[in-house]
Amino acid sequence: SEAAKGQIILENAEVVILGHVHGILGCDNVGADIWAQVVHGARISLEIGILCAVTSSVIGILVGVIAGYFGGVVDEVMMRIVDVLLCLPFLPLLLTLVFIFGKNIFYIVLFIAIFGWQGLSRMIRSRVLALRETAFVECARASGASRFYIMIKHLVPNVLPIAFSSLVLSVPSAILFEASLSFLGFGDPRVPTWGKMLHQAYGFGAFTNLAWWWLVPPGLAITTLCLAFVFMGHALDEVVNPRLRRRR
Repeated sequence: SEAAKGQIILENAEVVILGHVHGILGCDNVGADIWAQVVHGARISLEIGILCAVTSSVIGILVGVIAGYFGGVVDEVMMRIVDVLLCLPFLPLLLTLVFIFGKNIFYIVLFIAIFGWQGLSRMIRSRVLALRETAFVECARASGASRFYIMIKHLVPNVLPIAFSSLVLSVPSAILFEASLSFLGFGDPRVPTWGKMLHQAYGFGAFTNLAWWWLVPPGLAITTLCLAFVFMGHALDEVVNPRLRRRR
């Protein structure tokens, strides 16, 4: 006997599957677990923020120490370069550089670090201008110590507390810039970041349909991580700057 055939047509039907099949925070448009993306994106954001902060801090220390100790023409040239870089629109320039060199996480970290050391270099320079006139630097210079030795052994250790507090405070800005690039579609498509999650959510209509389980977790994660580093930076700033403790 021939098998019977049938056809079922569903119009305006909605199938809801309850339970733990969708994970803690649900899924995105392709069924990927949003909680897993948030957890994995934390590692990527921390790596990007710390790498950018360390690289920019090293550049800022070098420029500030050299400009403050040598003075004269060297100081004038370096500070004018800093002034020019401070006047440049950072985000549009960053978008242009990423578009030219490619959407690679290495280039993103490098560009953020290159344009993030100017403020630290000014603080280091002002500190070195005061340190180079102190007695221990004069004694080292009179005993025949070279300029390189004085900068490495005497000046750099005295400016490291300032640089360390600035390093911690620069991590949130690096995380926010990377998230902004990824949200605008200029992030590395191979790296799952919180900004990329928001970009995908915007592209597939999560904002229009108010899919809060897709929008709120990455935004809340970015805010929480940045606030944590801001609080740590202010705490370290009070440790290295006794004047802030006296005001309170």
